[in-house]
Amino acid sequence: MKTLKNVLVVLLLSVSMTVVANNGSTKGGEKSSTVSQVISTLLKNPYFKVEETLKAKVSFMINSKNEIVVLSVDSQDEKLDAYIKRRLNYSKFEDSGLKKNVAYVLPVRIIKA
Repeated sequence: MKTLKNVLVVLLLSVSMTVVANNGSTKGGEKSSTVSQVISTLLKNPYFKVEETLKAKVSFMINSKNEIVVLSVDSQDEKLDAYIKRRLNYSKFEDSGLKKNVAYVLPVRIIKA
């Protein structure tokens, strides 16, 4: 019973700490749009050839120095995983309007050129 309680507490904490960035409301949509634009700019021109459209879900947060910290990349492609981490980790992210030290998830697509 004690183990079940511990598992539920961990599950509750992990769910409550994750915020999904989406294009829902106008206020949140503007923030999400800005975030998408900045990340899109940072991920332009991959160093590898894109044979097909690649998809990933990037979990990140903004630290106290206004830098992007990549928490995880959920992707089937190891090159894409490494590329996203290399390009985004500790990149400056000025005036994002996002709360610091809160986890966000953003879907990313790299389209075949």
